[in-house]
Amino acid sequence: MHVKKMDTPKIACVNKIDIDEKKTIESIEFFEESKKFDKVLPISALANVNLNMLKEFIIENLPEHPKYYPDDDLSDETERFFVSEIIREHIFELYEKEIPYSCEVAIEEFKEREGRKDFIYAMIYVERDTQAGIIIGKKGAMIKKLGEQSRAAIESFLGREVFLDLRVKVRANWRSDEKYLKYFGYARDEEE
Repeated sequence: MHVKKMDTPKIACVNKIDIDEKKTIESIEFFEESKKFDKVLPISALANVNLNMLKEFIIENLPEHPKYYPDDDLSDETERFFVSEIIREHIFELYEKEIPYSCEVAIEEFKEREGRKDFIYAMIYVERDTQAGIIIGKKGAMIKKLGEQSRAAIESFLGREVFLDLRVKVRANWRSDEKYLKYFGYARDEEE
């Protein structure tokens, strides 16, 4: 779709005005003559020139609509989702480039227990036995470290103590298997 035909306020920003005055003037004239924009604004992100004007233009022209969620809702995702993402985050941090992209974390069980630590049973799926060995580490040292770091972050997020049970399971080629992609939330059912 052409910019001129869009039914929304448009602004052309000419950046780096502090570098070449002649090119800046030419650019401003070009955009003004095109008559495609409601405003042409020369800016310098580096020198902080006219950035407040840009911000004001954007704020003034943002469409208003009803809230998507109540004020006290932080997300439409469940605690299980965030717990699995916290574990995945620590996999990325601990194992770096070795295997994280071949891993997926599924929360198999999540029990809130009155007067006791919540119980979380998480399965880390990998594609090969060698990846499972890397996740577990020599004498279980790496999965223990992963569990300690993840548990601390989960407790901080949930605001309560948890018992975290991490396990590793090999599922060959899970990233190419439609059933597992659906299970992990990467593919939707056709009726949705």
